[in-house]
Amino acid sequence: MPKYSIVVPVYNTEKFLRKCLESIKNQTFTDFQVILVDDCSTDSSNKICREFCENDNRFSLVKTDVNVGLSAVRNTGLKYVKGDYVTFIDSDDYVELNMLEEIDNNLGVQEYDFVEWGMYYDVLLNSGEISIKESPLNSKETKKITNATVYDLNDFILNTFFASSCNKLYKTKVINQYNLEFDTECVDFEDFIFNINYMNYVNKFMILKNIFYHYYIPENQIAPLKRKWGKVERFYVSDKVFDSVEKFLNKVNDNKFMLTNIMFYAYKSYNNEIEYLYRTNNWKDFRVNIYKLIHNKKYYKMLGYINSGNLKKVILPIKFMIKFKMKFSLAIFMWLITKRNIK
Repeated sequence: MPKYSIVVPVYNTEKFLRKCLESIKNQTFTDFQVILVDDCSTDSSNKICREFCENDNRFSLVKTDVNVGLSAVRNTGLKYVKGDYVTFIDSDDYVELNMLEEIDNNLGVQEYDFVEWGMYYDVLLNSGEISIKESPLNSKETKKITNATVYDLNDFILNTFFASSCNKLYKTKVINQYNLEFDTECVDFEDFIFNINYMNYVNKFMILKNIFYHYYIPENQIAPLKRKWGKVERFYVSDKVFDSVEKFLNKVNDNKFMLTNIMFYAYKSYNNEIEYLYRTNNWKDFRVNIYKLIHNKKYYKMLGYINSGNLKKVILPIKFMIKFKMKFSLAIFMWLITKRNIK
C-alpha cells in the first residue's frame, strides 16, 4: 500500500496538465498513488491523463458520468485513496519535485494528523510572462504541534494559508472515520469548510516553512466574479461557513473567546457575496439581497462574534440597522462600504 495518495481533479486544463502531472511523476519520493478524476473534459485533458496512466502504474484514471464540479470530483477521488495520507493538487497547478520527500522527512516517526506547507503564486501577467511570488501567509519557521492549545489553533487557522486544501496533508483514516467530504453546493470557501471540520477531530499538526505548491492565477483576476455565485441560493455558502466555525468553537472548551476571531472567515464569505452583488452593477438585486440579510439570524449572530477593533467600526452600524430593520439605510451603507473597500 502506498504511503501517500494524491487526488488531482481534472477539467479542461490541457495547457497546464502535463506540467502538473510531470511534477508529480518525478517526485524524489516514489511511494505514492495518483488518482486522476476527469470531470467530463471536452479538450485533450482525458487523453493526457490516459497517457500518464499507461506509462506509470502509480497513476489511475476515474471519469465522472456528468460534469459535477470540483468538490464532487474531490469526493470521488477520496473513494479510491489507498495511502495513509492524502493531499490534493489542482490540475492547472504544479509542485516542487522534492515535496513528498521533505514532507516525509519532517514527519519522521511522529504521526501528525495535519500538515501544511507554503505556496507560490504563479501570476500570469498581461504581457504573457509568469511572475512567481511567495504567499505572505507562508510560515517563516517549521512548527510541530503535538498537543494544540487555543494559541496554536488561533495561529494556525488565522496566520497561515489555512483556507486551501492544496497545501495540506490529511490522515486518510480521520477522513474515513468521520465521513468527511467537500460540500458540493458551495462555490467558495469549500476548502475552508472541509479544513475546519477536519480540525474538530485532530490535535497534532505541523506547519512547514518549506514552499512546495505553485498556485496559478491570472493577473487582475476578480475572485467574486470567478465563482459561480448565481448557481446557489444567496448566502447559502456564507451560512455554511458560519455553521462550521461555530461548531468548531463549541468544541473548544479552554479559553474559547480567544478563538472567536476565526469567525472572520464567515465575515469574509458574506462580504465576498456582497461584493459579487455589487460588481454585477444591479442595484435592485443588491438591495433585495441586503434586505434578505435583515432576516438572516446567522449573519447577525456572526457579527456578534467579531471582536476586532477595526472591524467594529463597520459592524456596529450594521448591527444597529439590522436591529431596527432599517432596510434601505443598510442597503445604501453596504453599497458604499463595498465600493470603498474594492477600490
